[in-house]
Amino acid sequence: MTSKTTNKFSPEVRARAVRMVLDHEAEHPSRWAAIMSIAGKIGCTAQTLNEWVKKAEVDSGRKPGLTTDMIGNTLELLSIGVCTRFRRYRGSIAVGFIRAVERKAHLVGDIREQRADLRQQ
Repeated sequence: MTSKTTNKFSPEVRARAVRMVLDHEAEHPSRWAAIMSIAGKIGCTAQTLNEWVKKAEVDSGRKPGLTTDMIGNTLELLSIGVCTRFRRYRGSIAVGFIRAVERKAHLVGDIREQRADLRQQ
């Protein structure tokens, strides 16, 4: 499955853009002004660059929040748990699925038989 978004900018470009915002923030009246100026230079939207800056601040410990590593570890643990649960219950899931398919096949078969009977009349 492909992602809905593409990574148009390499990690190096992102890191450089974030560094530029943090380094040149004092030269602008606000952080947003610095972000808008730099976003125009690298060709991304100001909102995207703002997200990169916020994520970098959390990852560096300047601001509180879940770091990228913490999120990755959490997602990995969740996927392991989901896989384990699926393996444990897959037998019962498969049996339920097969029974549902069989029920549907019987219904379809019954309908076809009824149609055939009506055509013969």
